[in-house]
Amino acid sequence: MSKSECLKGHILTIPVYTQILNSPYFKRNFRVVFLLNTKTNQYTLLASTDIHLEARLIVKYYQLRFKIEFLFRDAKQFTGLTHSQARDDLSLDFHLNMSLAAVNIAQLKLSNDSTIHSMNSLVRRAYNSRLIDWLFSQLSSEAKFDINHPMLETVRNFGCINRA
Repeated sequence: MSKSECLKGHILTIPVYTQILNSPYFKRNFRVVFLLNTKTNQYTLLASTDIHLEARLIVKYYQLRFKIEFLFRDAKQFTGLTHSQARDDLSLDFHLNMSLAAVNIAQLKLSNDSTIHSMNSLVRRAYNSRLIDWLFSQLSSEAKFDINHPMLETVRNFGCINRA
């Protein structure tokens, strides 16, 4: 394989090798990209039927593909993408757009808040905050409590993933 340029990540540099190979089974040529992590000796093979694409662009497309898969995974797990009972196209389209928009807004919140580290933690924190609000609403109007007490932050983060 011919060596292409190295991809620079956050911490390490990964050499990228590429070659156009023929597959007798598929009866066509593929551009195969070989990524080698020199620290762990692990490798990744990527393939594209567009033999004119650069290796760097193929790697970028695969990275975007995983982001799209995570988008749909989060939409299914956290925003009810698969829970619609609508049958007409307009309602299904609206449900799909709202579910994906909710994931995008949550991802924006995650990128702006360094204390929350995952979509699951974001949902858990929102649930805990709503539970705290409901519990305080059930108290008598004469009850005295401090809404800014540090212990409430511990309760809000109960069950959330913390990075130490």
